[in-house]
Amino acid sequence: QLTKAGYPFNIRMTVIPERFEKLPEDVHFLCEHTGCREIQAEPAFYEVRGAHSSAYHEQGQRFVRAFLEAWEIAEAYGKYLYYSGARPETITSMFCEAPLGESLTVNPLGQVTGCYETTGRDGQCGGVFGYADADGIMIDEASRMEQMNAILHRKDKCRDCFCYYHCAGDCFTRGTEASAGEWPYNRCEINRAITLKLLLRKLAGGRQQAVGRKYEGAERRPHF
Repeated sequence: QLTKAGYPFNIRMTVIPERFEKLPEDVHFLCEHTGCREIQAEPAFYEVRGAHSSAYHEQGQRFVRAFLEAWEIAEAYGKYLYYSGARPETITSMFCEAPLGESLTVNPLGQVTGCYETTGRDGQCGGVFGYADADGIMIDEASRMEQMNAILHRKDKCRDCFCYYHCAGDCFTRGTEASAGEWPYNRCEINRAITLKLLLRKLAGGRQQAVGRKYEGAERRPHF
């Protein structure tokens, strides 16, 4: 209905390991049958529903291959496919607004966080810096700054990474839970692999032919 109405919209996909190889096909379908402008594809590595787990090397490589093939397809349709950990067109010092206190989320336990992915269940309370009740919202600035400092400390280990100003230390919520505080972690490998390939494509002009496919009539333009 949004496409028929000519209303601008984007699509966010969560891709599980069982579906990695189908990502190019899925992106092709969305490009062919919807009027979306951008598609965000995020991999979910899990052992427990709703939890963040570290990717196995083989899983990470499968996602990288599938994403890059899907990126070519989206490019051929004049769409922009992206993944939050690989943003070569973005220069930033912070992955997102979560620790800044500018984007607030109240989870089911009434805790205030900067991230909608912090549900409040066991093992998922990282990033809490306040609470909400009938009297309003209370922000604990000391807790918020503690989270900010943890992110900055973690980023110190990223100084020599060429993605330092692109992923900016990656997602605090996902990384903290999946890596048990160890840094860098497996998603870093995915971020670097995709970022490197997209940078090379940008240098080559951003107009590579779709791998093994040709979509007739597709508008082509670079997105960087």
